[in-house]
Amino acid sequence: MKKVIVLLILVSNILLAQDGRRLEVLFLGDNSHHKPIERMPSLMEALGPKGINFTYTDDVQDLNSTMLQKFDALMLYANIDEISPEQEKALLAFVASGKGFLPIHCASYCFRNSEEYVKLVGGQFWRHGMDSVQTQTLQEEHPIMKGLSPFTAYDETYLHSHLEADNNVLATRIIKADQANDKPDVKTEPYTWTRTHGKGKVFYTAYGHDDRTWRKKGFHDLIYNAILWAVNDDAIESFKNRNTEPFQYRGAELPNYERRPGEQLQQLALSPEESMKHIQVPVDFSLELFAAEPNVMHPMAMTWDEKGRLFVLITKDYPNERKPEGGSDYILMCEDSNGDGKADKFTRFAEGLSIPTGLVFANGGLVVTQAPDIFFLKDTDGDDKADVKKTIYSGFGTFDTHAGPSNLHYGFDNWIWGCVGYSGYEGKTTDGKDLKFGQAFFRFKADGSALEWMTTTSNNTWGFAFNETNDVFGSTANNSHGWYMAIPHSYFNAKNRVNNGSKSTDTHRDMKPITPKVRQVDVFGGFTAASGHNFYTARAFPQKYWNNIAFVTEPTGHIVHQNNMVKSGTDFTDKEAFNLMASADEWFSPVFASTGPDGAVWVADWYSYIIQHNPRPDGFEMGEGNAYETDLRDFTHGRIYRVAYNGAKAYKPISLSRNEPAKLLAALKSDNMFWRMQAQRLLVERRNKDVVPQLIALLKNTDVDEIGLNAAAIHALWTLEGLGAIDKAIIEIGINHPNAAVRKNTLKVMPFTASSVEQIIAKKLLYDREPLVVLNSLLVFSKSPLNTQAQKVFFEKLGSSKDTQDRWLPDAFAVVLTANDGKLMKVHMANQAKLSSAEKTTMNHDHHQMAETETSIKTKGVDLVATEITISPSNPAVQERVEVSVQIMNQGDQDLEAGVFLPFEIRFQGNDILNIQTSRNYTEGLKAGETVSIKRNINGPWKGNISFTTDVAGEYNVAVDIDKYGELSIENSSNNHMERKLSFSSPQNMSAYVLERAIRSQTSVSSPSEVVGLIKSAQDFGPAGRNSIYKAISQGINYRAKDVVVSDNDKAYLNSLPDAGNSYLSKVLRAWKVLSVDPKVKVITIKALREAMKYDLTEFTVKAGDMVEIAFVNPDAMQHNIVILQPGASEKVGAAADKMITQSDGAEKNYVPEMPEVLFSSPLVNPDETYRLRFKVPNTPGDYPFICTFPGHWRLMKGIMKVIK
Repeated sequence: MKKVIVLLILVSNILLAQDGRRLEVLFLGDNSHHKPIERMPSLMEALGPKGINFTYTDDVQDLNSTMLQKFDALMLYANIDEISPEQEKALLAFVASGKGFLPIHCASYCFRNSEEYVKLVGGQFWRHGMDSVQTQTLQEEHPIMKGLSPFTAYDETYLHSHLEADNNVLATRIIKADQANDKPDVKTEPYTWTRTHGKGKVFYTAYGHDDRTWRKKGFHDLIYNAILWAVNDDAIESFKNRNTEPFQYRGAELPNYERRPGEQLQQLALSPEESMKHIQVPVDFSLELFAAEPNVMHPMAMTWDEKGRLFVLITKDYPNERKPEGGSDYILMCEDSNGDGKADKFTRFAEGLSIPTGLVFANGGLVVTQAPDIFFLKDTDGDDKADVKKTIYSGFGTFDTHAGPSNLHYGFDNWIWGCVGYSGYEGKTTDGKDLKFGQAFFRFKADGSALEWMTTTSNNTWGFAFNETNDVFGSTANNSHGWYMAIPHSYFNAKNRVNNGSKSTDTHRDMKPITPKVRQVDVFGGFTAASGHNFYTARAFPQKYWNNIAFVTEPTGHIVHQNNMVKSGTDFTDKEAFNLMASADEWFSPVFASTGPDGAVWVADWYSYIIQHNPRPDGFEMGEGNAYETDLRDFTHGRIYRVAYNGAKAYKPISLSRNEPAKLLAALKSDNMFWRMQAQRLLVERRNKDVVPQLIALLKNTDVDEIGLNAAAIHALWTLEGLGAIDKAIIEIGINHPNAAVRKNTLKVMPFTASSVEQIIAKKLLYDREPLVVLNSLLVFSKSPLNTQAQKVFFEKLGSSKDTQDRWLPDAFAVVLTANDGKLMKVHMANQAKLSSAEKTTMNHDHHQMAETETSIKTKGVDLVATEITISPSNPAVQERVEVSVQIMNQGDQDLEAGVFLPFEIRFQGNDILNIQTSRNYTEGLKAGETVSIKRNINGPWKGNISFTTDVAGEYNVAVDIDKYGELSIENSSNNHMERKLSFSSPQNMSAYVLERAIRSQTSVSSPSEVVGLIKSAQDFGPAGRNSIYKAISQGINYRAKDVVVSDNDKAYLNSLPDAGNSYLSKVLRAWKVLSVDPKVKVITIKALREAMKYDLTEFTVKAGDMVEIAFVNPDAMQHNIVILQPGASEKVGAAADKMITQSDGAEKNYVPEMPEVLFSSPLVNPDETYRLRFKVPNTPGDYPFICTFPGHWRLMKGIMKVIK
């Protein structure tokens, strides 16, 4: 019998080994200067298409047998000082069992307390220099080295100690003169070798200091060969048995925003089964196909009803075929009737739609967004087909189909929530008031009774979700793949969007694809089509997912990203968690991912080769949906996938009904938020209070799960709210609850009454240990009547608060101050003035700070060196934006030719935040010995200024790398790097900072005379206090306001202020046009001649070094500007301006070329407007031309400024 069992086990293992699968590699990094988390994506992108799946960790505790046994190999790239005996044992046993071990570069200086580890590696790092390294191969026929092409990388020149005699050296490097004394009489250093340990294999290379090596194809090939050599035979056999077919391609007319050279090729579509071979999911997870074409084509979004049935939006009309009636789109119900995990029954619930973008069940039916409308669908006769369609809201923009409303969710508050992009909304509220917003979260009642703008987002928003504790999140397509709302818009007493209670959660913007074949419009390498932000809200996945990981789909990168939300005080930021799904198939286009009724994550794959919408690529026409037209858009494919954890418990399907309240109450305790929310919705829709006692019992329960949540109590609370059953006694239960999330949600259901304020004071919730409880207590204060005692308690809390670095508490305090027309702000301002007037501090008025580097003597060829990084202001506070320019010198003896890009990358990094910007804008050439200052960046077709801001105080490193990826032929690549420090200061005290935030808000709703009143009050403050108030006013002013009326008395007062030159205050005074004319400034008026395309003044004379102000008046019917140039530069600048007509941002840049020949320029001046251009006349006499650079105008619209001594 034992022999039979053994035989069965052997057969089972053989069959398992023969199953086709990818190779699993655990990549262990750390938080050292080598930045392992930034290095691994290079391997993911290069080796992902070949079937290598990397799992990143920087937790050394993962060196345990349970974790390691999941992988075929371990790659180590870290500087971890010590390894515990248990971890050492697990590592050695892992390798001895026949698994692969690949220590890379700095791993030879890891775990220095372990002699066994050093022996396992075969040597230890000793010292290094920096140089260009190209190794000499010793064993060309070794499986690792065979077929490799030599490559050179600028890397660290490692020397090693503790070298083992039995190292099998594959490659060496020559020891150059700078290291000759370190190892006398030794000519070469082992650089790449292999070893064995038990049944396992070890590969080591000293290559790999930074990105300059990790991005080399030769390095990728070396690592790929090493992995295949190191893993055991069973793994290799399974790897080969994947039987993937080579991708097939055809020539095609692609938009090519990236401007890739050569013929553009389109990959051909794959079958679902073949495509799945190229999709990677985390180790211990499985991928299942639920439905595909021809049953499912172009799925846009999904949801489930209370029976657990899947409903999918199918669209063929997207993006350019919007039809008022008789559309081609429909809602498809997909059912698995036989329980085999695949849909086998498909019913069209609703047809004749046209570009529906979101759906959710509510009010006994299905609510759907389809711009310009939100409509309600309902099946009243039970045939699973909608027979009722009713428009409940209208007003969403239709000019761009990928910027409309989407991602509907039933909210905890029993409203429907969603998001909208820049197409926006413009309509009326139910009480007849105008309502207009764009790029926002919004909510509405399913019965059509109310719609509200909740917060402003950024860019094109296509993601929205709640976590399990009723925190509000979303995502935007570009640069913000996570977004968090702390304070709804209605709490701010401000106009012109001066304040916003939400922000990006991004600490990184790069995505992690497993193929280099990514097509994007902009933000190349980053998120450009991020959609969705649904959290993992069940318990079938490992605990690290629970209520932490949100799934952001990114069709251009062919990934489903895991956005790990980390809470800090009242805010959330992300921490890199890589992907749930990633594919090398260029058609894989996930657009929606959500936790399903079974606890798995369900993913809608659009499966379309073309994702991009706009701007218009060269040679293409735009369609009615503001997307470019191409016959490559596919509407015949689509897949629905299910990603499940292999260790999950078996799921037992359930079905809910509003007619079974006992079952609904039980479902409120489900470990899956899908079922809890369905139960809450149905209980509210029953409109029967017979369940109130049971709901109160759930609210009173104090049990928590493994991560400290009492989800049932939260849903019970909101169900009571939906039934209109909230009273003071229930509030009392909630605010006394030991669970902070329950207390927070109780504050959200509180009415804005004096009684609520009394309860908050009695329970000391302003001093709660949970910052979000404090924040929501303040929000209740801001909308409730406050008696003298309440005001006293508020000011005591504000005065004692030390949370200056908390992101949202200062704003919460400020909304209390600005409530009731700023009543409490005036009191607070008077109190702060008494404290500020006694200050002894002096102000630092520096506007910029420079990092400089010494330049060396000229070298041969082109040699570009960053000589200065200028940052203004030099001492920013948190949330203040700095502008940056980089000065680059050519210290070589050859010119950098005009027409060649001068590229550099600039990184802002610190406090777990990484912001990378690229400048590839300057093409004017750089002569030997000359210097240029560059302040512009590029983001695909968009261009802007290099700038940075942060909410987190502390020190940041600003690093510039010129020609990082070798576009230019630069003689010396060792001096292309420069860096400097930048510090963002935190507020010195909460009271002063909150006042600044409050004044900022109050200014936005104040008249000029009221703002002057604030300026007058500022005179009671010391220098720092006044500067803070001026700053707040300058941030709150509406600079777009026209015809601002300032009284003569106020003008005289403002001009008399000794602070009129303060940078913040003068900005306001200039905008109001109240500064007196400086008699030392010569004013010259120049007008555009109407319909003549000429200036009325074509020559004027000024003295060198004088201050001049040109008042440029434009009475013409079209825009003009005035640009003053270096002598003799008219033709060159004019030609460059003409070319800007084809640039998407030419008008944004006022058609003024970025070139050194341009000295001074105005913006484009609109008809019947005037612009004043003030400048210091150049010191060199000569004839300085001035022209209008609107393309084509400069040939006629020109003149000469004569400069004399």
